[in-house]
Amino acid sequence: MSNDISTFLSTILSEEQELQFAAFDSSNALELGLLIVKNAKQKGYPVVIQITINNFLLFHYAMFGTTPVDVETASSVGAIVSKYHHSSAYVNINVENGLSGGGFPLTIKGTVIGSIVVAGAVAKDDYELVVGTLKEYLGMEKEGKNKVE
Repeated sequence: MSNDISTFLSTILSEEQELQFAAFDSSNALELGLLIVKNAKQKGYPVVIQITINNFLLFHYAMFGTTPVDVETASSVGAIVSKYHHSSAYVNINVENGLSGGGFPLTIKGTVIGSIVVAGAVAKDDYELVVGTLKEYLGMEKEGKNKVE
C-alpha cells in the first residue's frame, strides 16, 4: 500500500473516531440533513441525501438534477456503511466495490447506529460534503447551537 493511500486511510479512520454524537434522533437528522442541503446548494452539487438509523430512513432529499440512479446509489452506499461500519471511502479503498465515497457511519459514543449518505456529485466531493458538514454541525453542537440530549 502506498504512503498516500495509507495516509488517506488513517485520515478517514481519524474522522470516523472524531465525528461522533452523544445522542441522535429524528430532530438531529432533520437539522443535519437540511445543513447538508444548504452546503450542497452553495457548492452547486445536485445530490441525494439519506440519513438512517438501524436501516430506518429518517431523512431523504433528492435535489433537482438528481436521478433515480443517484437514489439507488445512496441506498447501496448506506448498505455498505451498515455492513462494514466504516465510511464508503474507506471500504472502497480496501474492498474496491465501486461504490461512491459519500457514505459515513452515524456513530453514538463508539457504536455505529446508522449512516449519513450523499450521492450525486463526484465521490470525493460527496465524501467531503458529508465530513465537512458533520464537522460544522458538531462544532455548532459543542457551542450549544444544536440541542442534542
